[in-house]
Amino acid sequence: MAAVEVKGLHKWYGGRPVLRGVDLTVERGALVVIRGPNGSGKSTLLRCILGLTPYVGSIEVEGLDVSRHGREVRRVTGYAPQVPVFPRGLRTVEVAELHARLYGMHIDVGELLGRFGLDGAMWAKVEELSGGQRQRLALALAFAHGPHVALLDEPFNNLDAAGREMLLAFLEEVRGKVTLLVVSHELHGLSPDETYIIEDGKLLGS
Repeated sequence: MAAVEVKGLHKWYGGRPVLRGVDLTVERGALVVIRGPNGSGKSTLLRCILGLTPYVGSIEVEGLDVSRHGREVRRVTGYAPQVPVFPRGLRTVEVAELHARLYGMHIDVGELLGRFGLDGAMWAKVEELSGGQRQRLALALAFAHGPHVALLDEPFNNLDAAGREMLLAFLEEVRGKVTLLVVSHELHGLSPDETYIIEDGKLLGS
């Protein structure tokens, strides 16, 4: 069984087609990259897979129908959005603890944040974090609950050279254990199992 199965996916915004008949199969443990220009539908595709926006077509994640079992899908899926948003006024460690509670988990928050280079920012308020630190936090939360599938939307945004190397090393570490679907303008040193391009709402092979 594939980790992600998308068939005949269509999505419109205000009568404008954003995704047009997208078919995509992602095998378990694979690293798949989707590229394309801004506004081509990449982020919308991830939001449809998560069940965060209505769509026409069929999507299954780990055998679960997203339209009927969206909550269950989100419990087995990690997601790092292109523009992370966190509750203002909370400290980094508090955001991680809140995430853990939402998933009913007990995790070593210090270890998690340290793994993503946030040791020195644990007690900073999220609005005080730099763009790169906010990106690191979004990535840490995407993997905190041990997802089966991780959807990463432009995960290299705002990361400096050290951050990019950290992320590449981490993705290689979890590769094969977690199914990785990465939206990115460039490969950034990734060696994906498959690469697709979205153009004008259509998914094309590399």
